[in-house]
Amino acid sequence: MAVAHEIMAAPVDELCRLIYPSLYPLHDPSGNWGMDGAGTSSGGAAPVFSTGEVPLPTTLPLSLPHLSDQGAYLMDNGRVFILWLGRMLHKEWATEVFGVDVHSVADPSQLSVEPARESPMSKVGMVISG
Repeated sequence: MAVAHEIMAAPVDELCRLIYPSLYPLHDPSGNWGMDGAGTSSGGAAPVFSTGEVPLPTTLPLSLPHLSDQGAYLMDNGRVFILWLGRMLHKEWATEVFGVDVHSVADPSQLSVEPARESPMSKVGMVISG
């Protein structure tokens, strides 16, 4: 009953985001998302933005044909982030972000992106997840 009330009382923009969440591909480091205006992180440190806004990767439609088993995606419905990792995720990417090979972890729910590791992809992931 609480969910029905929440849906009826939610503003239209929040309701649309809940029903049609954003899907960000994180496994592709091309582009300047998560970086400063020059397209590079600031001296290896966490990116700094004069406007306070973080450039995000281009969103994808949330449907199976757009998901790759070699990818990592962040789904944002305005209330919760879900990190979806493909079965064939590249070991190097996973080690950069999580500090371990995700294929060797018995319980993937125990993986953590915090604290940020020294790798650029880990720092960019931390900036995006806020």
